[in-house]
Amino acid sequence: PIFSRNVAEYLKKNWSSEETQVDVQCLREQAEADIKAKVKGAVAIPSTGTPAQIQRAAVASCLWQTSINRKSGPLKQLQGHLWKFYYESGDIKGEMYDDVLPALKRWQKDGTPVYIYSSGSRAAQRLIFGYSDKGDLRPFLSGYFDTKVGAKIEAGSYENIAETIGIEDTSKLLFCTDMMNEATASTEAGVNTVLFLRPGNGALPPNHGLPTATTFQALFS
Repeated sequence: PIFSRNVAEYLKKNWSSEETQVDVQCLREQAEADIKAKVKGAVAIPSTGTPAQIQRAAVASCLWQTSINRKSGPLKQLQGHLWKFYYESGDIKGEMYDDVLPALKRWQKDGTPVYIYSSGSRAAQRLIFGYSDKGDLRPFLSGYFDTKVGAKIEAGSYENIAETIGIEDTSKLLFCTDMMNEATASTEAGVNTVLFLRPGNGALPPNHGLPTATTFQALFS
């Protein structure tokens, strides 16, 4: 939502920068490849015309990609630059549940390392936690993983994370998620898994057989 709401304004504000021009060129080349491959819905981005015309086409291309949950390289590149711009300016902040900071403080006190695994890029994760509504949370985190380590719905991804952080026995890891398909994958990898029940989350299948929690505090009881 942050990206979709702000991409038009961001392009207008930063149109003259070399970084933005490179981002748009990458989107243009992606669009050309999509159109050549007859991808339904692909939006062409002209190389000539007024800045406003090119910006409108670039925005339309971005919104089309986000509407189908596409995560192309050029789109993720532009998203990263946009998030950096708005987070660093203070216009947006990463929203955290109230139980996050107390849990992070307790884990740090106990000497328990905490890692983030997200479909968002590691750069985006650092921005969200670095510019959160609870302050800079990066000192409480030991590292970040994104889908370069593997998809979150594949068991091998969790095995790769364990190997990366030097854990031979995956049962020594705890993974928290609100997605059943991710929980299935992590469980298959031997990782202890807790399904989180937060307001607005999708319904879970009945009899899934996994422990659940509504807050991080429940993990300490």
